[in-house]
Amino acid sequence: MKNTTYVALSNQTALFRRMEMIANNLANMNTVAYKSSSPLFTSYLTRSPNGENLRRDRIYFVQDFGTMRDFNEGAFIGTQAPLDVAIKGDGFFVVETPEGPRYTRAGSFKLDANGVVVTSQGWPVMSGNGPITIDPEDINITIASDGLVTTENEEKGRLMIVTFDDMMALTKTHSGLFMTTQEPILAEFAQVQQGMLEQSNTNALLELTNMITVQRAYEATMQMIQTQSEVSQKVIDNFTRRTSS
Repeated sequence: MKNTTYVALSNQTALFRRMEMIANNLANMNTVAYKSSSPLFTSYLTRSPNGENLRRDRIYFVQDFGTMRDFNEGAFIGTQAPLDVAIKGDGFFVVETPEGPRYTRAGSFKLDANGVVVTSQGWPVMSGNGPITIDPEDINITIASDGLVTTENEEKGRLMIVTFDDMMALTKTHSGLFMTTQEPILAEFAQVQQGMLEQSNTNALLELTNMITVQRAYEATMQMIQTQSEVSQKVIDNFTRRTSS
């Protein structure tokens, strides 16, 4: 009987984590370039401590296997801001942070007090030769599809767009940034679109449907635990009556 409760509790833990991710996806529906995520679970086979027959005493627990992130491209929205850029195709902007290089698809950039192109958090956006600086007297900023940044006076640098062999090995940190130990690869086929921002790829209807499904599964598991508890209590009561009579 304990095994049934343990399996149910492992399932509830998995459902709770899935609900957390659904809620996070919905909360980030309006976050620039947000990539939705979902938990990945697998069954864990073990044996009953007092069992000798493997077939009869197999027990499947729910095991948290990891997180699966959807890197599909979100829809683009026009902003007409010269430093808003979106990446068409696979690729990430390279950002220099105090913790080292990080990668993002959120292209809502701006100029800091020194004219350096930075993220909304103030971290420099990198080119192949370092940060990109725009002179104060430069007015017309143009970003070509290959990431080349120019003004009416001169070229300022080319936005570094990279990709990776294993996208699922990217680890999300904060502020829409990712990190990895992999070596970045230049994204040759990615195209930059100026005056555009990539929206979240969260599917609200799908997430709401998933939320209802998880809630029902959680309630069903809770009912199973309560039923198991009632059965256990009846067994204890019957045993107590027999031993006392």
